Amino acid sequence: MKRRAFLQKVSLATTGLAWPAGALFSAETNYESSDKTQAKLDPALAKDWLARWEKNILGDERNRYCDHDDLEGIVAAFEHGLVFSQADIQRLIATNRDFMWNQQLEGAKFQRLDGGQPDARWKNSPGVLWTALVPYDDTLRKILLANHDPASWGGLAITPWFLGINI
Repeated sequence: MKRRAFLQKVSLATTGLAWPAGALFSAETNYESSDKTQAKLDPALAKDWLARWEKNILGDERNRYCDHDDLEGIVAAFEHGLVFSQADIQRLIATNRDFMWNQQLEGAKFQRLDGGQPDARWKNSPGVLWTALVPYDDTLRKILLANHDPASWGGLAITPWFLGINI
């Protein structure tokens, strides 16, 4: 499905217009290749990539300023069975929900991961809801539902993802 057609269907579907079953999300994807002889990833290359990725994601945390992006990578690795455990995901949920969040459902705010003072450039959003964890925790889901703005910058990516896992 082409991006423009998808966005039009989502826009119409979310305004309450009825669509036939399966019309919004079909089996057609953007990543399917008509060439059935797609090159396979060499196992040695895959092993090298995973080792380099792990070293990067686990290293030098003091220079992190994109924890949300890092977290999405961690959750993706967990979901694909590469690294990380359910216990790791639960610890990340506890960090975002119990330490970073201000415990206000409406107008939720998040502090920095390290609890430090926000950088002046991001004084109004020092920390964020780690949306990749939303499928794993009811409280984080409630925070997203109460605060998500589909028209925001973050809404560009989060809205189709969230609709896709909930329709």
